Amino acid sequence: MVKQPFLPELIQQYLYHETHDDFDFSDSEPDFDQYPVPHTVFTFASVVVHMFAPNEQSNFKGMRRERIRAVASWRNGPPRFDCAFVTKDSSLLGFEGLHVVRINLFFSFNTPGGLTHSCALVSWFTPTGVTADQTTGMWIVEPLKDENDTQIQSVIDIRHIIRGAHLIGHPGLSTLPSTLTYADTFDAFTHFYVNKFIDYNAHEIAF
Repeated sequence: MVKQPFLPELIQQYLYHETHDDFDFSDSEPDFDQYPVPHTVFTFASVVVHMFAPNEQSNFKGMRRERIRAVASWRNGPPRFDCAFVTKDSSLLGFEGLHVVRINLFFSFNTPGGLTHSCALVSWFTPTGVTADQTTGMWIVEPLKDENDTQIQSVIDIRHIIRGAHLIGHPGLSTLPSTLTYADTFDAFTHFYVNKFIDYNAHEIAF
């Protein structure tokens, strides 16, 4: 069972955007009722991203692959919902041309005519400033929220996903409890560093 009560209307919003070139993922004004909700969705636990990273010499001919997961239990432990970079504007350099999202669900469905849509349900983050943090060199993001203080979610085509992203909780001046685990990160922090030092490729695209 997919425990996402707003998924049907988010799928309708996605289908609308797929037929309109001037879409905005956070737009909720148009009438989406003309787009039927699929009766069945098929979920999957992960996707594998292939990328070309020619400057990363350790990879064969510059090719790299990684798996991005969205699972309710990882290795019989807590949930694992990975973060990812998605396309924002290919004409902009570095992080200015990217979005950061957290993957809540991977799924696919069919529309009339037999067309299959492979999608992800994502939660959005937004930069807190117009440049990276001067001390660390990393961008800082926070959850993008609506007027009800709820983090905005959307359905996107998985082809918009570029690769995985690594976020580090920004503690500010607070003291972290010794019981804090990685599974608590997204509940314990309100701001996050976008870690461009996690690997060579991330350093190249998230500057």
